[in-house]
Amino acid sequence: MGGSKLFRYNDPMFLLHKYKSDLLALAGLLLLTLIFFWPVTLNLGWIPHGGGDLVSFLWPTYSYAAQSLHAGRIPLWNPTLYSGAPFAADNQSGLFYPINLLTFLLVPSLPYAAMEWLVVFHVWLAGASMYFLMRVLLSEDSGTRITPKNTDTTEDEKRSVQSEVVREIRVQIVFPALFSAIAYMFSDVFIMHIGHLNIVAVSAWLPAAFAALHLGLTRRSPGWSAGAGVILGLAVLAGHAQMTLIITVGLGLYAIWYILIGSEHLTLNRLRNVILRARSVRRISPGDTSARPSTSREKASRSAQDAGLSMTVHPFLSAHPLRAKRNPLSAIRFAQQSV
Repeated sequence: MGGSKLFRYNDPMFLLHKYKSDLLALAGLLLLTLIFFWPVTLNLGWIPHGGGDLVSFLWPTYSYAAQSLHAGRIPLWNPTLYSGAPFAADNQSGLFYPINLLTFLLVPSLPYAAMEWLVVFHVWLAGASMYFLMRVLLSEDSGTRITPKNTDTTEDEKRSVQSEVVREIRVQIVFPALFSAIAYMFSDVFIMHIGHLNIVAVSAWLPAAFAALHLGLTRRSPGWSAGAGVILGLAVLAGHAQMTLIITVGLGLYAIWYILIGSEHLTLNRLRNVILRARSVRRISPGDTSARPSTSREKASRSAQDAGLSMTVHPFLSAHPLRAKRNPLSAIRFAQQSV
């Protein structure tokens, strides 16, 4: 196992081939975004048709923020609205959203084209965010591994194995993740709200926040859990309370479900799939004694062996530590029922 892990993760050529597919996928999403927003890309028109909130509300709001920061003051108050109104405290001002801040500092005059490109960027970000989420989920389920027979393989054999595994990654992970990203970034929440930049910006962070939370829970990683909080914080700063509430409730419900039920459910499902695949391989072997009827004791013993095998071939098959401590035979009983 140590040799195969070194072969996979420390080989620069394999890493280049592996992440080349991801970079090409993200570039493809960018190209599709530029084609979809061709009036902005070719400077032949403006979005959205009729203006919407992007012209009448967000552009004046962001322009005031950019001008204030350029003048060296934080716009806590807006004296030009009615008899004066709070500005920084307004959730939709997006004053402290990092992407907005960077735009305000780089383009203090803030032409309307800058607002349009913020929309275009966040639609692409939504696709990249969903691609990341599906990449995480599909990578866990596929369990793709390189396992050379020995560490003394030739360079040609290494390249052959690398090409085969990269091909499997593309088929099982990259293409499905890419199609999911396209479906999400061009879904109605983005297309129908092109004029509502803050809605688009908040929604774009949802898949990335979910992916980070999922990794934090499944890997028991404080880093990924903190990352989920940072991404959620970015969504909050983007400035739309309703979408922020929807995202927060969704993430909270998933975390509760996983802690109470989901970890055991996912682990047992993966265990069952590995056991069924192992049994199907044994059935095609001539003279295999597994084809004959087995007693309950033999079934339990074989299930336990399969469970031990599955723990070595898939890194996410380890049972929930607290649940395993409480009931260490639950996985074996489940496997026995599925045989």
